[in-house]
Amino acid sequence: MVPHGWDFEHDLFVLWGEDADVIRSLLAAGQKRVVLFGGSPVPAMSAIWPVQSIDHIKPVVDLHWSELPGERVVTRISPAFSALVDAAALEQAARDALQGWQSNWGMWSRHGERWLLQRLANMAYLAVHPTVSALGGAFSGRPAFLISPGPSLEKNGAALAEYKGRAVLIASAQALGALKRLGVIPDIVVVLDYLDLKYLFDGVKFDQIGALVLSYDVHPDLFDLPTLRFGYSGNAGVGAWSHQFLGERCELPGGGSVACTAFSLALELGCSSLALVGQDLALSDGKMYATGASHGQLHVRIKDDGTLHHVYEGFSSSIQAAMEGHEAVDSVRLPGYYGGQVLSQVAFGTYRRWFCRIARDVGSERKLFNCTEGGAFIDGMIHRPLTEFAREFCVDSFSVAEVLADRTRRFDRRARYDRVNRHVCALKTLLDGQPYAGPERAACESLIGEFQALPLPPHTLPARVDQLRMLVDAVVRKLAGSAPQI
Repeated sequence: MVPHGWDFEHDLFVLWGEDADVIRSLLAAGQKRVVLFGGSPVPAMSAIWPVQSIDHIKPVVDLHWSELPGERVVTRISPAFSALVDAAALEQAARDALQGWQSNWGMWSRHGERWLLQRLANMAYLAVHPTVSALGGAFSGRPAFLISPGPSLEKNGAALAEYKGRAVLIASAQALGALKRLGVIPDIVVVLDYLDLKYLFDGVKFDQIGALVLSYDVHPDLFDLPTLRFGYSGNAGVGAWSHQFLGERCELPGGGSVACTAFSLALELGCSSLALVGQDLALSDGKMYATGASHGQLHVRIKDDGTLHHVYEGFSSSIQAAMEGHEAVDSVRLPGYYGGQVLSQVAFGTYRRWFCRIARDVGSERKLFNCTEGGAFIDGMIHRPLTEFAREFCVDSFSVAEVLADRTRRFDRRARYDRVNRHVCALKTLLDGQPYAGPERAACESLIGEFQALPLPPHTLPARVDQLRMLVDAVVRKLAGSAPQI
């Protein structure tokens, strides 16, 4: 039932359909992770992770992002379900889920402390800035372009300038340099990465950008940029305490890429027709990104063994440090935009599957187009040239800036500030060793527990707690200086 050397503590077993004997055998052997479709014939327990569909496997596994993943996954289909499920699709979904888990764990192990500290530091900014929940339905019925920095952006991206004011132009920060070369200024810029990406905004005319949409985990300096700012939770598993601090749960689902997050944002905004631009998800003549984009100078060399070797020459030291260990990745072939297959990498294949799933889920409610005019084909989307999409949907004029400003004016800054301030002051009290029994205690203890549970050497904990205490003191001071006027 499981291969030799199976790790019952960490490896993942996916069972499709009720099979009491299999489950009893697994649990008796000490299996701790069973993804189960079809209902559990045994009492609910932490070892059983129920799912409702193949697409549900990864989201359920992602809930366990902070736990050490295993190395292997096995899928098994009960006889009664053998004709009802695609075995290859099930196996692929299980592999994707495990791979995503391993990737998330690796990122959490290396960068979890920084994520938590930056999210806490950003509470001082989010106390006086709205989240994207304030933008729900703001552009209902409007078209949107979702702009990524793929190589094909150089072919048709310049045309986007013509449609500013007739569509919502949403771009990732990584695309800003390429868009500047093309004479295009986006309406909304989305940032997901925790790295200090302020350099991407050099030379940007902020009076022409409507807003920044910033993950709670971004470098705090980005919240100082001079335009409207809206926050969101980009790492669903990290820092659940922040939802209590802010008084709302504001997540933009993503498939591991800021492009996925931007797509989720367009759905949140209520946009009715969405067009991907520059979303190649593939290589073009050894390039992964358009010239001028943040990784535009990245080149890829294909080795005889099929692996892709990223060449990071000329990148900043912080980028090179973040990419350490990711220089070589496995290559894959994906369906091409114009037919045939295109060369890509595993991560891009994962993002493509996310887009395919979302297209399947919301395609009946929204009109979804891939206007990249190159790269990979995305199932469930209409593949059409950018100008044809614009001719049909980018007809009426409207002001993105006015809508964003109006939603900002409606934001209850005083109520948000008071709530965040209460939580931060309670956190300081607890870290100072003082008793606190107020309603804010649970969220504060969740933060402290998450920080203490980071997979770091135990002997470093006292110094890290001191660092946390100093940061809280700094946030308290910043909040004291930014209190809204009554």
